[in-house]
Amino acid sequence: MQRNVVIPIVGGVLAAVVLVAAILVIGHRHKSSEITITSPAASVTPVPPPTESPGATSSPMATPTPSASGSPKASASSAPATSAKPTPTPHATRPVSSVDCSKEPKYCSKLDGAVMKNKKASTPPQNPQPASYPDSATITMKSTVTGTMVHVVVTVENKTKKTFHFPDREIQWDITKNGKHLDTLTTHGAAFDMAPGGKMTGTFDEPIPDDGTYLWQAKTWYYVK
Repeated sequence: MQRNVVIPIVGGVLAAVVLVAAILVIGHRHKSSEITITSPAASVTPVPPPTESPGATSSPMATPTPSASGSPKASASSAPATSAKPTPTPHATRPVSSVDCSKEPKYCSKLDGAVMKNKKASTPPQNPQPASYPDSATITMKSTVTGTMVHVVVTVENKTKKTFHFPDREIQWDITKNGKHLDTLTTHGAAFDMAPGGKMTGTFDEPIPDDGTYLWQAKTWYYVK
């Protein structure tokens, strides 16, 4: 009974060894085939091998010849495959404070203001309609004066088919009194892309209790992607 048990076990072990060896041989041939197919040297070298005997040229060992990869033709042909795409140059940015509304009106709202007398707005804000520029944001400013406080809402809207990138979610609002700078209020936030139909809004409040002529304007900065 013991012999009958041992013999099948030994036979099974030998069969397993033979199967593993066969898998390794097949796997080794498969890797060699892949290397040969994907090798730039083997696929592009048209020059026949040096004077060799017919037996040598038909030898399987000649197909994955590693020395062929060192030839000038092989190195040149492999350059396009290994070359990386150039990294895009980051777009230059600038602070909103650098915008000159007299020269770059597309980044600015229309100028508005009020004349204050005896703590009342004798001439209230006019709320002019925003200007329109090609491939540019529409910047609308709505102002109201209640008592001695001016309340301003600035809306930057994308009515184009372009996408605008804002390095900072910044709207700057400047106010002057009798031609002299009075105050600057600024919003801030994370950078973002404004897709077509998108918009951002900034709200500003400033006391203007003294008599005088007050003028104000809003501005931002972005670039078209």
